[in-house]
Amino acid sequence: DSGRRLPLVTPSCISKSAWGGGNKFRLTPGTSWCGDSGWTHVGSFNLLWSMTNVKPEKRVPICIALNKNGYAYRFENSVTGCIGKHKSTGTVWSHVHTVYTSVDARGDMHCVGYYKGGDKTRWMIQKASKCNTGGFEHSFSFRAMTKDWSSPLATCCLLQNTSSTNAGTWVQRLACDSECEGGPGPGGSWKLVRKLVLLSRKQSESDHRICLASGVSAPKGAPA
Repeated sequence: DSGRRLPLVTPSCISKSAWGGGNKFRLTPGTSWCGDSGWTHVGSFNLLWSMTNVKPEKRVPICIALNKNGYAYRFENSVTGCIGKHKSTGTVWSHVHTVYTSVDARGDMHCVGYYKGGDKTRWMIQKASKCNTGGFEHSFSFRAMTKDWSSPLATCCLLQNTSSTNAGTWVQRLACDSECEGGPGPGGSWKLVRKLVLLSRKQSESDHRICLASGVSAPKGAPA
């Protein structure tokens, strides 16, 4: 273990700006402050750093798209459902991000609401159970991730030694977390061969434990 672990959650920031007789809302992943360029900071919450931190059936996607005519944002509870023409209003939306939380999240409840206003159509997002104020209709709700959340999955990989010290012999090893970034390590330099997703803790009697250890092999003919 290198002593460094990849992050499991990351902040996302809510901001708002006056527009069309009300407010438009923006969600900016990767930061806890977003009061810039005419946008007013509202608050922040945590989402999954990567969708691979949970099993597919546990993922809650939030698709973020932008309407460049007015720079309003759209939020949908799907992976790609925010992209393209909105049928009932004719507005066109370009994909910005898709972020994820989990069905097992225990953080604050947040909601998304929809305002149908022709070319001023927009979505809102805020910390609340329902988004049905200011002319918005509630669309969906989700819970934020907590900082102490522990993933049931472990991000691991197979690394291959690229150092000449092994005299042409290819050596592979199993690594986890930040060691999968490759580069210098025990016994030389390593490159990523394959990414793996394992369980981070035992979940059933049929699961098996894998113990990681490291060492340096001596060249052939060298004294033991």
